[in-house]
Amino acid sequence: MQRIKNELVGEECEGVELYPAESRLVDSSNQFHMFVCKEPGTKFPFGFENRYVTEGSVFGSKQRPFERGFRPKDCIVENDETFIKRAEKALEEKKKKVEEAKDAEVSKETPDS
Repeated sequence: MQRIKNELVGEECEGVELYPAESRLVDSSNQFHMFVCKEPGTKFPFGFENRYVTEGSVFGSKQRPFERGFRPKDCIVENDETFIKRAEKALEEKKKKVEEAKDAEVSKETPDS
């Protein structure tokens, strides 16, 4: 689906597949619908912050191999030290955001003196 989106709209355009409320469900055939922002660089307010593309098995996760000629240049493979460093950095960034969110919540609850 990612490759189809890239080929039709562009690599820097974001798209989503919506799983609607039952009251809005349209299921009349075996089709999938992707909704894509045409403006490159427009980002949804949800999703991942960083790019991580792997192939093979990394830390126990399994990923299918890319089709010949479509493997990204920045693809991380098994036992790649780069992956470990990037994963550690992402984990630290995530921890920092969680702490910042906790601090913001505490300051909302604590009345000013």
